[in-house]
Amino acid sequence: MDPTLADAKNPVLGQDFLTWLWFKSEKSGWLFTLPGGGEVNVYLEQKISVRGGEGDDAETATVSGPHAQFAEARLGVKSGKRVDRALIRFEQDGETWTVTVKADDFSLNTLRTPKIDTRSEEGEDPHAA
Repeated sequence: MDPTLADAKNPVLGQDFLTWLWFKSEKSGWLFTLPGGGEVNVYLEQKISVRGGEGDDAETATVSGPHAQFAEARLGVKSGKRVDRALIRFEQDGETWTVTVKADDFSLNTLRTPKIDTRSEEGEDPHAA
């Protein structure tokens, strides 16, 4: 493994960001105002993992479910753990994106984008979409 790449990983920054995003989303009613004046809803849902400690003392709690209240994850955050991984749903103008973000390296998994209409009108190239 490239030592510079290993040094670039900073899970604390990612954990702090995801923990802040969860707090800020709930506090703002899941609504964020964009600099251009638009709005986007940001939900942390279905699966959240919190982690505290380092090395052999690290503890992780993962909570999942379609309508999870995240009671154990909330308790973990209150005891000093931070969000380590989260499934995030973004909604804007009737379109939905979901992605799982991992705090260690901000890697994105299970990205789902809005569906696009692949029907073509008569005479149009059917592969254009």
